[in-house]
Amino acid sequence: IQALILDDKAVLKTGTFAGVPGVPANHKWREFHSLSFDAAGRLTVCARTWLDGFSTTLQTVFVRYHVTPAGDLGAPELLLHPDVSVAGQAVTSLPVAIDTYFGVTDAGAIAANVGLTSSEPGATEVKALVLGDTILALDGAPSLLPGRDWILQGGDPIAANAGGDVAFRTRVVGGAF
Repeated sequence: IQALILDDKAVLKTGTFAGVPGVPANHKWREFHSLSFDAAGRLTVCARTWLDGFSTTLQTVFVRYHVTPAGDLGAPELLLHPDVSVAGQAVTSLPVAIDTYFGVTDAGAIAANVGLTSSEPGATEVKALVLGDTILALDGAPSLLPGRDWILQGGDPIAANAGGDVAFRTRVVGGAF
């Protein structure tokens, strides 16, 4: 069992129902990955849910909680999950690594590694770094360095601060040094 501890309380435990609007009602917490507090003291959790015993139902979600003065979690807010869209493309995968890199702004925008798939027939998933509804880098697309393209692996570190500044590390290819 994994537990999410807040101060001196176990506030979330694996095997219990997630209870997050937008997550299927029968899904339970499977794993807790990364955590981040914002400047307002809200806690964002990157976790995985599942329909108990069915690994094909695993779903990575980013959920934000208000922390009450008593140190309890308030109502959950689903920030990012599969089936939402970013810049008109469907989010088809989210990171699943134990040490997921992400950031969250005070406005609730998540900076994360995602897989995006356009609605065009035959479209395949492309790795992207996003902040909310903005694509910051798209695998194979031109980078900020002239003549070089982004190479995204899906585990590239990314962070955001409360004000919306974003930093990330990734690779580029092409051009001459």
